[in-house]
Amino acid sequence: MILHYYFMKQITLTLVISLASSFFSLLFSQTISPPINSGEILTEAYRLSDEKKYDEAIQQFLKVDENDTNYLLSMVDLGNTYLKAKRDSEGVALCTKMLVEKNQYEQSFYILKGSCQDNLGKFDEAMKTYQEGLAKYPKGYMIYFNIGVSYAQRKDYTNAEKNLLKGIAINPAHTSSHLQLGLVAFHQGKLAPSLLSFLYFLQLENSTARAGGVVTTMENILKGELSPAGTLAVPGETDDFSELESILKAKVALNGKYKSKLDIQFDLVKQLQLFLEKLSYNAG
Repeated sequence: MILHYYFMKQITLTLVISLASSFFSLLFSQTISPPINSGEILTEAYRLSDEKKYDEAIQQFLKVDENDTNYLLSMVDLGNTYLKAKRDSEGVALCTKMLVEKNQYEQSFYILKGSCQDNLGKFDEAMKTYQEGLAKYPKGYMIYFNIGVSYAQRKDYTNAEKNLLKGIAINPAHTSSHLQLGLVAFHQGKLAPSLLSFLYFLQLENSTARAGGVVTTMENILKGELSPAGTLAVPGETDDFSELESILKAKVALNGKYKSKLDIQFDLVKQLQLFLEKLSYNAG
């Protein structure tokens, strides 16, 4: 009888241990998820974004955990993807959240937030965001660039030019600033400064689709096939290119008497050669 009781006790103990083991196994299987490879997630998100599948890319970026080392980077990319997908309200909300605490991508979040606000038609709020960014990052040339683009979109070419020039003074190698400055100058009727900006752009970037577009734009400008969209600027004392621009508009380089120094006999090349020959530096 005592032996029977002993065996029953052992069986009961074994059953309890087995049940406890099953319970804890079930508990941990439900609460512990396998580790997420954020690198693979980002690679997939970038692929989807390149294919313009922005909504799917967004879902991938959202999988990255806040404690992951790639979290901040993924949030910048998420903000950019919201911008591309025209989901600007979500972009503003994301950037507002990410700007609560200082982080290494803070300047990018100011730019993204301002861009999303601008797309939503909230120009004043966008300008306020950009100014907040400049207060923390006074050498933020990309902030000046975005301010310039915002003004240019509203055909306020004077303020667009001022901000683009501020950005270029900080980083003269930023190609997009020179491209935008060329367009802004043209729309103010500043033919010579426009060409100079485009030429500087081409020195920095000359083997891309954008470069090809700039060459076509210059050719169309010199042919008189494009017209400025803004109010024509009045030349100042130190930047009066009126005589030079008159020569370009008269197409002097295209008559038979003008000799090109290059074997390439394209009209654009001849016009630009004459432009550079007649250009002079005014130290004042």
